Amino acid sequence: GNNQYNGSYRDMNGLPAEMREDANYVYGTLVRITEDQWGNDSIIQYIDAKGVAKLNSDSVAREVYICDKYGHVLKQQSQNLDGSLAIDNWGNCGIEYEWTDKHLIKSATYMDDNWKPMRMPAKRGVTGRENVIKTNYEYDAYLRQVLEYYTDEKGNPDFNTLGTHKITSKFDTHGNLVAQYGYDLQEQLSPISDSKVAVEEYAFDKSGRITDAFFLDKYRKPCSTEGYLSKVHFEYDTDGN
Repeated sequence: GNNQYNGSYRDMNGLPAEMREDANYVYGTLVRITEDQWGNDSIIQYIDAKGVAKLNSDSVAREVYICDKYGHVLKQQSQNLDGSLAIDNWGNCGIEYEWTDKHLIKSATYMDDNWKPMRMPAKRGVTGRENVIKTNYEYDAYLRQVLEYYTDEKGNPDFNTLGTHKITSKFDTHGNLVAQYGYDLQEQLSPISDSKVAVEEYAFDKSGRITDAFFLDKYRKPCSTEGYLSKVHFEYDTDGN
């Protein structure tokens, strides 16, 4: 614990090299990782060939992860060079997590640079997360996620930019995911994603292979938009192909 490591990117000749110089991935030549007392990656910094700290592709100087002894991330933060909190290219400063006693994520709250709950802005295609402050999760006895729902920082029911408050998941007796439904605050069907799909239903054969997938809008009509299908049917030969 509390160790620090420097890793260097190298080119084909073994010399220091900038990692991914394209517009989406600008990291640096060196990566400095600092561990916490339990050995979890705690601070990640990027450094150029001259040893000077630089921003990564999210315009962040330091990525900080505050974990517990089990390795659960409690706080994920973006920071400036001086260690102050920073708003990154996603439009927020970080995420604060709660965990269940079964080591599953109970909730995730978006935070600003004062480490206060904030609404996630519509940036970089965070589908379904725009306008969300806090995402909550519930699980069944088999530790499968059966509910995802949105609240404000005080626990009041909330919704994303699609108008969706919650997404439920159903499983069959074999553990196959057979359906997902999106609902608004009035318990009416609501889109799960930008595709306008509000209902996803799946059928399986006795061998557990998927045979049909249905994608419906909030009126339970086939939802076929550009780039999305309303139905997929699968058939198998005697060898299971």
